[in-house]
Amino acid sequence: MIKKFLRFFVILALILVLVGAGWYYYKYLVNYHQSSSSVSNNNSLKKEKYLNLDLKPEIIDNILAKIDSLKKDLEQTPEDYNKILELGNVYKILGEFDLTKAEYEKAIKAWPDEGAAYYNLGDLYVLNYHDTTKGLENYLLAKEKSPANIDIYRSVADLYRSAMPDKVSQIETLMLDGAKKNPGNEVSFYEYLAGFYWQEKNYDKALRYNTILLKFDPKNQKFISDRDLILADQKKSLINGQ
Repeated sequence: MIKKFLRFFVILALILVLVGAGWYYYKYLVNYHQSSSSVSNNNSLKKEKYLNLDLKPEIIDNILAKIDSLKKDLEQTPEDYNKILELGNVYKILGEFDLTKAEYEKAIKAWPDEGAAYYNLGDLYVLNYHDTTKGLENYLLAKEKSPANIDIYRSVADLYRSAMPDKVSQIETLMLDGAKKNPGNEVSFYEYLAGFYWQEKNYDKALRYNTILLKFDPKNQKFISDRDLILADQKKSLINGQ
């Protein structure tokens, strides 16, 4: 009798265990399906957010995949400067400017003596946030960290010309400083000044810097053509002024 009772108890216990395991497995499958469905829906919604951009859907897919890939890489190497900047740049393509800003600031925190992140942040402030004060602040920091980058000098000068007329008088000093700090690459700085003064109709200074350019490269056809055009514009200006 006791043996029969024990056998019945053991069988009942096994049935309960099997039922419990079955129920647990069922809940696992339901939760997994719901989780997968949720992820799929989130990805779909995420993609839909950017469909109004001038980008093909497959390009958006590639961008989102690139973001995931960069995030995974940064989990392994969180201070990889180039990948942090790249992630910020990719966010910028999607118009996620706050996320872009966060990545650039992260790069600056990890590598405070590198200029690229400051420059990118300066562009973001000027072109996307329309905050020229913070833009200039970051451009100048970028110039300090990367004095060999002519693009930074151009951006500072262009910002002065477009939004800070009280600083236009500083452009010549800015570019001459760049030429001084970059022996062997002075031409780019003098070329900017020649073009700048030509547009400003300051023909004397335009010719002065064009002459310097021709000393570096006397046979450069562009410099020769520019000289002739500047002289022609100067002559017209004198005639119109009489």
